[in-house]
Amino acid sequence: MPTITRIVVGLLLLTLVTIVSLPTITGFTSLDGTVNARFAVVNAPIDGTIAEEPLKVGSPVKAGQPLAEIRNTRVNRAILASLEADRNTALDRVAALKKEREELSALREELSARLEIYRQTTIANLEREVEILRKKVEVSQAQDLVAQVDLNRRMSARGSSASVETDSFAASLPPSTERNARIRVRLDPSFMNGDFA
Repeated sequence: MPTITRIVVGLLLLTLVTIVSLPTITGFTSLDGTVNARFAVVNAPIDGTIAEEPLKVGSPVKAGQPLAEIRNTRVNRAILASLEADRNTALDRVAALKKEREELSALREELSARLEIYRQTTIANLEREVEILRKKVEVSQAQDLVAQVDLNRRMSARGSSASVETDSFAASLPPSTERNARIRVRLDPSFMNGDFA
């Protein structure tokens, strides 16, 4: 039984190979052909005249090949007018965009200049505030030392500790402040007359 099955399968395979290879052995396939069709009426969507001589009956044509070209000056003028209108609209839009870009560039430059002025003004204001606060701190320190010296003076009734405190206070004051210079003169032991008024 297995031999008969092998023979049948072999014959089937041989038949299949023969059927598949037969057209290549005995014949050939052509891409050219002739279509025998009825005549058809071709209508154009616009009026006009045929620009070139049309194809003759029986002439070979390729897929997508135009059969005729129709010219109509009215349609051409309308298309041209439409295209010119579109072109003018596009040119106007380009001009408007250029103008807008220039305005935005000018605005950006103006804002940059204003930002720089604001930055410089803010920095100058902050520097002034820092200087004012520094002077207030110096004055507060001077007032604290004056109060301490006054307290020491009152407690020791012109003792040696008041003189030492006065000297250390006068040495700690910065020389740049006019008020500090006046306080220094007032606290200098050689100018002290016993009253801090």
